[in-house]
Amino acid sequence: MLELRDKIKDYVIYKVGNGKRILVGHDKWCEQGPLINIISYRSTYDARLKSNATVSELIVDDNWIRPSEWYNRYPISRNVQCPTIAENMEDKVLWLNSNGVPVHYSIKAVWKDLRGCLAYSEMASCNIVLQI
Repeated sequence: MLELRDKIKDYVIYKVGNGKRILVGHDKWCEQGPLINIISYRSTYDARLKSNATVSELIVDDNWIRPSEWYNRYPISRNVQCPTIAENMEDKVLWLNSNGVPVHYSIKAVWKDLRGCLAYSEMASCNIVLQI
């Protein structure tokens, strides 16, 4: 599966619970995708934000902690909704299946979709061996 990471990353999404395991910049937890696709590394560095900051670290009293200049520099960042943090609920990893429906992430669910989509040559180039 690790060798297929680049092929599946767009189909792995996160549902925010307590926000402690979801990386703000790298995980797809909002509709706009990973924030690193919107906000540059340099801007996060200038704002003194850790590259591995979690969603829960950037929300205080149900409000984002982010530099105000991001609103002008990155207008799309205005559309990123502040998620509701549920302290008693774990974050969830979901798989966006071939029908576009988020389901519980499991190797079985991923493989079911990949089996029908990937050409044999792509699987062979990843040295994937199936044992059923």
